[in-house]
Amino acid sequence: GKYFEYHTALMEHNGSKGEEALEGLAKDVGLDVKKLKKDKDSEEIANALSDNVEQARAIGINGTPGFIFAGQVFPGFMPADRIKEIIAEHRKK
Repeated sequence: GKYFEYHTALMEHNGSKGEEALEGLAKDVGLDVKKLKKDKDSEEIANALSDNVEQARAIGINGTPGFIFAGQVFPGFMPADRIKEIIAEHRKK
């Protein structure tokens, strides 16, 4: 139940991305670190991540970020203004 908080903490963190640092961030946002470690090492999570990578590669996304608007793939970074433009164009249709 703390996905957004942890995601935000990860994106704002400029230091080490080692296991200790990531666990510290998790603890800071109120995550159950033992459960997080158990979940991240589970076969279910490994399979879900593998499936996501496979699906992304199949449509031409080989890294993050990647965007799909109305079936059109946009791999890589896009400024917010460009995203707004694309959305506005599709809303007109």
